[in-house]
Amino acid sequence: MATPVLQPQLTGEEQYFESYTLSADLSDGSFLLFQILFSNFGFGDGNAVCRVLYAPLEGQGLNRKKKYSNTEWVYESTTDRLEVGPCIVQQSSGVQVSAMVEDIHLNVQMKSSLQKVRFPGESDDSGRIFQSAVLLNGAELSGVINGESVTGKAYMDHNRSNTLIKDVGSLWVRYRGMYGNEPMLFQVYKDAAGESHSWQWLSTQDGPMALHNTVEMKRISPEAIHVRVQDMDIHSQRTVFVYKPIEEIGVFGKIAESLVGNPSTITYDAQALKENQVVSEGVLEVTFFD
Repeated sequence: MATPVLQPQLTGEEQYFESYTLSADLSDGSFLLFQILFSNFGFGDGNAVCRVLYAPLEGQGLNRKKKYSNTEWVYESTTDRLEVGPCIVQQSSGVQVSAMVEDIHLNVQMKSSLQKVRFPGESDDSGRIFQSAVLLNGAELSGVINGESVTGKAYMDHNRSNTLIKDVGSLWVRYRGMYGNEPMLFQVYKDAAGESHSWQWLSTQDGPMALHNTVEMKRISPEAIHVRVQDMDIHSQRTVFVYKPIEEIGVFGKIAESLVGNPSTITYDAQALKENQVVSEGVLEVTFFD
């Protein structure tokens, strides 16, 4: 039986949230994000949201989400299956993800098993929760999205927090270079004091390693990103999608903004170069707070 990884560990705190997020860089140049998010914000505790973002190489990207009450989702420990309305992720000889959210229907599989690998540099204490772990790193993906067969490579993580993200970091840069001769994961964020916290996971390493004084923010703007990580330069290419969640909330947007800030997450195609040679390609995500 697969090791249970998908069981939510909810608390009753108003600021608590927990998420399982799968992002896939597809072979045809399109991008897929599947997310199950739990939150106590608003009316009731333990509510869930299923969100799916599908951005084809050509045409308008689709971002769809639906909210469910705490009686509309279930976790099955014997099969490590998390089901939120019609959105399902489970382990069974690999990982299966399926969803029907408005006009996006997907059914994809990864042959890899989920394995929880914690981000470096994070510490747990009795009052503050801020936990993140990689569950999949560059797993081969195949399946169907809106009737079309797709293949690609997938990343998945699990996050838990009772601390507002904007209070941890005001700027977040995440690179998932899952293609190329030197695939890598990378993350950096700036805290309230302006200090950078970063880690890198190279294909030659067993897990992510903290970086110290080796990251340069060459250019950070919504138009273009350039970050130097040791001897690599990560450059944004095409903008894939711009996500502004507060604008989508509607009447509760101002209330939410007062609590969580006003984030914008921009997803780009990206490359990492070493000595002007491309060594990996993938997806770059940058989150700004207004």
